[in-house]
Amino acid sequence: MFEKKSNLPSGAAPTLDSDTSIQVKARVHRKLLRVMDRSEARRIPLDQLHAQCAERVNALLREEKVPLSGPERQQIIREVMDEVFGYGPLDEFLCDPFISDVLVNGPHRVYIERQGWLEQTGVTFLDADHVLRVIRRIADNVGRRIDESTPMLGARLPDGSRVNAIILPLSLDGPALSARRFGTNPLDMQRLIEIDALRDETATFVEACVQCKLNMLISGGTGTGKTTFLHA
Repeated sequence: MFEKKSNLPSGAAPTLDSDTSIQVKARVHRKLLRVMDRSEARRIPLDQLHAQCAERVNALLREEKVPLSGPERQQIIREVMDEVFGYGPLDEFLCDPFISDVLVNGPHRVYIERQGWLEQTGVTFLDADHVLRVIRRIADNVGRRIDESTPMLGARLPDGSRVNAIILPLSLDGPALSARRFGTNPLDMQRLIEIDALRDETATFVEACVQCKLNMLISGGTGTGKTTFLHA
């Protein structure tokens, strides 16, 4: 397929279509996991491990003999490293401070809530097994497990994000997960009043309840601000 005439300037590398890029990334990822010594990897510093893996990914990409532009090569390296050390396709969302929710309803339906607006992304997983691998990596990182005997997971990521996941047999449509993220600058009571999320009288009443150490019940639907209010 690479014998077709190209309209690119002489010396420019052809760009990959999305399907080819996904296939190349998947092959390189599988090869890297096969050659990686897991026990040795746990004993060396993380920075050194990252450098060694990036070097190995570069070598594996050369073996693929697929023409890649510089940006494509760097993107594939980054995505493979995300697969090995992070949460695969979700990493870019978990680093975005403006995203409050990430919802994965199967491998090809990934949604995010950004500044109050829910939208479907163009990001996809390879298949249901790919989603399951990411869920299991999250479980491993917090010392938990998720399998057929324990098909539900509730966990927190290092940044405080709250993750819930469900797999077969409870999830009939395959593995799914949600990640609720929290802002890096929590709102205080004064800020809630300034943005009309809270009235002065309510803030005074809540402050009095806290000082008197009274029991309180904070309830509401998803995304209504319960955790934000509790932080304040």
